[in-house]
Amino acid sequence: MNEDKVTGARPCSHGAEDRILLAVFNEFRIGILRGSNLVDVSDCFPSWRPDADSLPSCIAEWPAAKAAVLEAAATREPIALAGLTLRAPVPNPRNLLGAPVNYDAHRGEVKMDRTGEASALADARSRGFFVKSASSIVGPHEPIELPALEDREFAYEGEVALIVGTNAKAVAAEDAWGHVFGLTGFLDVTLRPSAERTEERSMRKSYHSFGPLGPWVLVTETEPDLASISLTLEVNGEVRQRGDLSQLIQSIPDLIESGSSVIPLHPGDVFATGTPSGVGNIVPGDVVTLHVCPIGEMAINVVERSW
Repeated sequence: MNEDKVTGARPCSHGAEDRILLAVFNEFRIGILRGSNLVDVSDCFPSWRPDADSLPSCIAEWPAAKAAVLEAAATREPIALAGLTLRAPVPNPRNLLGAPVNYDAHRGEVKMDRTGEASALADARSRGFFVKSASSIVGPHEPIELPALEDREFAYEGEVALIVGTNAKAVAAEDAWGHVFGLTGFLDVTLRPSAERTEERSMRKSYHSFGPLGPWVLVTETEPDLASISLTLEVNGEVRQRGDLSQLIQSIPDLIESGSSVIPLHPGDVFATGTPSGVGNIVPGDVVTLHVCPIGEMAINVVERSW
């Protein structure tokens, strides 16, 4: 696995002192952000082990572990971020779901249906959700690796993703926030269909590295001010996308209701909430920067896949 050390990851400073920002680093250790440093709180979670598979259980333990976590975060010696390997907050979820066409402005820029799955006016309410392989997930500083496919294009989609905190089965929207552990940044990379090739959406979205996740999780125990959860995506320093969670067609509670009516959702599952307008192509050599306020920033190099 290609792993970059933390060099520029940072939270949005807006209201950061009132927020719990959780990270996974090095050998899947759990940290709480304090200023520009991390405090290791792994031992506050009874299920924690130095492997990715223990993290969903740790998320489920959050209510019982919270008091010990906050005490440790306030009193322990912090660790400098420089030199740490920052991992995806949930490197191996059981389910990775996405909301297609969940911003009106993005629906407007889809001039015609590229996949043959639905009309251009259809959105997340009528399309439901799609499934993306969890193996596409990488950490917030690992590169996006594009396979060498002649005459094919690859698109970026900047998103905010929710992380499920408790088991959810047939959950009504009005009860949904109680099942959300937190929010984080997500890049949904997609192989675009062509005139000759229209592979299934799940395949086109599931290449390894097509799901950078992070850099940290904003823990949300109650519904946050959705307008304050905003994203900005840049390619090579040029702003391409802006949006916030108040603009979603299908809200986070709606997504939980929709998803849990089809499959049981589990702690650590990831549900990407959709992308605003401005979707475009990337090529090797590009740098894609996703900043989600008040969460943090991922700067991702785009490279050609070597295998």
